Amino acid sequence: HVEVYLQDNLRRGRLGLSVGLRADRLAGRNLASAVEANPLVPELLPAVSYAGGGPGIRWLDLLPRLGLSWSFDGQGTWAARAGYGAFGASLGAGDVTFDNPIGREPASLTYYWLDRNGDHAVQRGELDFTRGQLGASGLDPRAPASTVSPHVIDPSLRAPRTHQVTGALERGVSAALRLGIQASWSRTLGSLWRPLRNLTLADYVIRGA
Repeated sequence: HVEVYLQDNLRRGRLGLSVGLRADRLAGRNLASAVEANPLVPELLPAVSYAGGGPGIRWLDLLPRLGLSWSFDGQGTWAARAGYGAFGASLGAGDVTFDNPIGREPASLTYYWLDRNGDHAVQRGELDFTRGQLGASGLDPRAPASTVSPHVIDPSLRAPRTHQVTGALERGVSAALRLGIQASWSRTLGSLWRPLRNLTLADYVIRGA
C-alpha cells in the first residue's frame, strides 16, 4: 500500500478554495504455501503444496478533493462551506486470498466418532467410517490434494469508490465557541461481491436430513 497526497489552499477576499489529489496504490498476491498431511488420516487429508500465483489484485486510484468556503462578513463570523471528495476502499487479506486453494479457509472432514478409551482425543480406530462422511469444508473430498481453486478473481477488478458531498453553515460565537450545521450525502459504486459461477440446483444435495 503506497499513497501520495497533494493539497493547496487558496484565498481571495471572502472566497476560500481547497484543491487536493490523493493517489492510492494497493496490491496483493498469493505466495507459495504448503500444508502437512493430517497425521490421523493422511489419505483423506494429504499434504498439499501450492506454488502461489493467480492474477492477484492491483489497484491504482486517483481520488480528487475540492472544498469551497465563503465568509458572509469577511471576518469568518458567518461562513458557509461545501466540499466534494472521492474515497477508495481498503484492500484486505481476505480479498487477495479469495482464489487461494489452501489459504482461504481451513480444510476439514466430519465423521462420527466414539471415544472408546475416554481420553477425549480422536484416534483413527474411533472414527465411524461405516456411516461415512457427514460433511466437508475447504476442500473437494473427491480430490483432497487438488490445488485448483473453485474461486476466481477477475483481472479487471477495481476498488469500490465512494463519492461524498458535504455542506455546512457555521457561526463563531466567541474565540472559543463556534456553532454549525452540517449535512452530507455519499454514494458507493462498484461494491465488492462474490458471485457463484456455473452452479444450478442440480449441483446441490441434501445431506443428513
